[in-house]
Amino acid sequence: MGVDVIGACVLCAGILLGMDLAPQPGWNAEIGGSYATVGRRYNLTPGHEDVSDVTGKFVLIGFSQNTAADQGLGAGTPKFQWGFRIAVAPTHDEQKKSQFAP
Repeated sequence: MGVDVIGACVLCAGILLGMDLAPQPGWNAEIGGSYATVGRRYNLTPGHEDVSDVTGKFVLIGFSQNTAADQGLGAGTPKFQWGFRIAVAPTHDEQKKSQFAP
């Protein structure tokens, strides 16, 4: 289950970081994020359960600057462009098991 959550975050990050839209001239900033929890519970007997959850989080922060191409040139491609993006995807899991859990 944990690998699926991380895989989904990597897929979403790839989509966000890989968009090929023409950038707006000047300074640009971007921010994105997500939060999701997947959990399960097995009630073995009254008072004895096996409980766990996985929480995935994702934060993206970026900024860039570009100069538009001269009139009639570039077809959306800037003359000069640079950018910085950082994506952080921490995750944690918790499990509570009694001694009677399998």
